[in-house]
Amino acid sequence: MNDQSLIQANVQEVPGLQQIYIVTRHWLDDMLFFDDEAKFLNVLLEKYFSASLHQEHVSRIQLINDHLKRVCIHKQIIKDEILTHQANLDNTLKNNIEKREDFLFLEHERLEDEIKDLNRRFKNVKNDIFQITELLLIDEKLQSGSN
Repeated sequence: MNDQSLIQANVQEVPGLQQIYIVTRHWLDDMLFFDDEAKFLNVLLEKYFSASLHQEHVSRIQLINDHLKRVCIHKQIIKDEILTHQANLDNTLKNNIEKREDFLFLEHERLEDEIKDLNRRFKNVKNDIFQITELLLIDEKLQSGSN
C-alpha cells in the first residue's frame, strides 16, 4: 500500500481531517493562481502604467507596486504555513495520532483567517489598480479630444 493510499484510508477514518486536508489542497491551488495574477499586475504597473501616466501619478503607482510586493511576501509566508500544515495533517493521518486533531483544527482556522486577510489586502491593491486605470483612460480621452 503506497503512502497516498494509506493517507486516503486514514483520511476516511477521520472525516473532519479529511475535509481540512482537501481544503488545504484548494488553498494551494488558489496560491498558484494568486502568483499568476500578481505577476500580471506587476507587469501592468511597471511596464504599461509607468510609461503611460503623467509624472503626477508615478508616485502613486510606486506605492501600489510596493503594496503589491508586500502582499506577495505575505502570500508566500501563508503558502509556506499551508505546506507545513498540510505536512502536519499528512503525518497525523499516516500515524493516526488523535491527540493532534485539536491543534490541527485551530491551525486550520488561523490559516483560514490569514487567507481572508490576504484576499482583502489583494482586493485593495486591485481596486487601486482599477482607479489608476480610470485615470489612464481619462488622460487618454483628454489627449485624443485635444488633438
